[in-house]
Amino acid sequence: MVGGALMVVVGLLYLVLEDFVLADFTWEEKPTTPNNHVSRTLVGIQIGLTILSMVVTRSSALSLQAKQGLPPGNQLMGWIVLGKSTTAAAVGCRQAACKFSSNEEPTR
Repeated sequence: MVGGALMVVVGLLYLVLEDFVLADFTWEEKPTTPNNHVSRTLVGIQIGLTILSMVVTRSSALSLQAKQGLPPGNQLMGWIVLGKSTTAAAVGCRQAACKFSSNEEPTR
């Protein structure tokens, strides 16, 4: 749980300080990228999925410790979180690849 909480805190700090981080840790004004909202949305989704996975994991652990077995809802949510987090990561990688491939090659 501590690891998940730290990931959530780091993700939230990144959302708050994104412009500072992307400006090489300087407070100088840099033009914002046009697809900034997409990356911020993806980070927000991943933070939410991290919180959801922490809740489902805790619920599953309590149920298993009580020798009640793993509830079907927890199984389903575990698979959903796994699938959605993989999808969010793939979309983020695809967006980054598109952003870098759209830059023109430097002329020599």
